[in-house]
Amino acid sequence: MTELDQLFAAVYATPDDDGPRWALAEALSAAEDPRGELIRLQLEQSQAGKASRESRARQKALFKAHGPGWLAPLEGVVVKRSVRWERGFPVSGNFAFPRSMKGWEDIIGCSALATLRTLDLEKGNVIMRLETMERLLFESPLRHLRSLGGVSPRLLPRLLHTSPPWSLERVTCPGGGGGADKAQQQSINEELGQAFASGSGLPKLVDLTLSDYWFGQDPGSRRWLWETDAGRRLESLRMCEQVEGFVPWHARLTDLGDAIGLTALELFTGSSLVLERTEDGWTRITGRLDTRSKWVDRERRRLRRVIDQLGIADVAVRGFVAGG
Repeated sequence: MTELDQLFAAVYATPDDDGPRWALAEALSAAEDPRGELIRLQLEQSQAGKASRESRARQKALFKAHGPGWLAPLEGVVVKRSVRWERGFPVSGNFAFPRSMKGWEDIIGCSALATLRTLDLEKGNVIMRLETMERLLFESPLRHLRSLGGVSPRLLPRLLHTSPPWSLERVTCPGGGGGADKAQQQSINEELGQAFASGSGLPKLVDLTLSDYWFGQDPGSRRWLWETDAGRRLESLRMCEQVEGFVPWHARLTDLGDAIGLTALELFTGSSLVLERTEDGWTRITGRLDTRSKWVDRERRRLRRVIDQLGIADVAVRGFVAGG
């Protein structure tokens, strides 16, 4: 292993530490490698909080001339235009669809994944088998991720049981190809409840998205939200559910009061509506209606009925006139 290889390895081993990046930038610049300049410029930008006009122009020129080569370890696996760079390394991106299973084999365990902070496995037309996703997540250096999207809900209990823990603050579990019956929902929720109760793998998780296909719509199916420490730490919960779901949730959340940390409950289908907690309780609804839908007038009527039933006066929903 060369000196440069060792310096790259040090960055991947401690991706939150700027020290190894400064050392690498100096060594690359000494070797007349232009990436050293990029790392230096972006480290300076990170410290200052913004980049000067000259720095932005120089970074743009460097990426135009050398960007594809710098992305080489992840080439063919991430969508190039989705990649965002900070401090000289990729920090976010969407996975592309590999041409063969070998494409996944090449990326599983790749050290270049260590600097990512945001990863979405659902975008980019990716169709990933469960076992492949499991290997990617648990055999790759991804523990420093802050946001993970598109992860199968079947893997959420394992994420909760992982040691050492993840740095994840946000996790999104999409639908799973069809609804589960009541027996399956009960089994899935029992497993998830046990994982929330006994697992310590997601100590920083505050934002969670779950699909009703797997987890059901009844607030009682999510008892872990108020019965476990990990659940009580959540600040935002998103679910794929119709607006009428606010009615039972509003009653349960009002009863719980300060026993949970939740401040926002979002229900989404085509529209996205958020029940927000204020100083006076769960008294505000925000969000947007899908005004492009041919069913938007019906959605407005349904929202109106829910607002009237809950007695909520503070409404700021795009595409909806509160007093209309």
